[in-house]
Amino acid sequence: MARQVTATLSIGFGNVTSESDGADTLIAEIDTRVDGLNKGKRSFLPGDDVFILVYRGSNVTIDDAIISLGSINYRPGNSPQIVELEEDIVFANESDASLTRPILSIQSDQWLGTDLGNVVKTGELQVSLSNPPVNNYAGVNRVGYTANADVYQLSGTLLNGTSEYEIVVVFIGTAV
Repeated sequence: MARQVTATLSIGFGNVTSESDGADTLIAEIDTRVDGLNKGKRSFLPGDDVFILVYRGSNVTIDDAIISLGSINYRPGNSPQIVELEEDIVFANESDASLTRPILSIQSDQWLGTDLGNVVKTGELQVSLSNPPVNNYAGVNRVGYTANADVYQLSGTLLNGTSEYEIVVVFIGTAV
């Protein structure tokens, strides 16, 4: 049975900044990479265009993008972007852990303290210890990985007579 999934992103203009985590297999965020499409910008002036990265699981399709001001367009010429990410994950008597974005490939992993062995990709978001310890254990691993992101461009962001405001962007998809 198909279920609807959404990701909401609020973008601040003027001196306001905003970031979004997203959830599960549909995540939207401003492209804040130094070498990214917004050239490292995290806040925007009224009227600026904003590039948004949308991560989605292989079972998710984007049905609609709703905005409170301006226009939003998918940028097929810029999609997908291969994004390099880094996250710390915890293994505490569990041999599996989840990252926040669908994994394209694991680039590196480093134990911060106790070394519990090799970490391997076992699912779209999941990594596992290849040979978990038999007894009680705990460890933190810093995983460097890549993920694919679709690119959307928010344009027409000028709100006359107002110097600071937010624009809300909601992505609606279907997961099957």
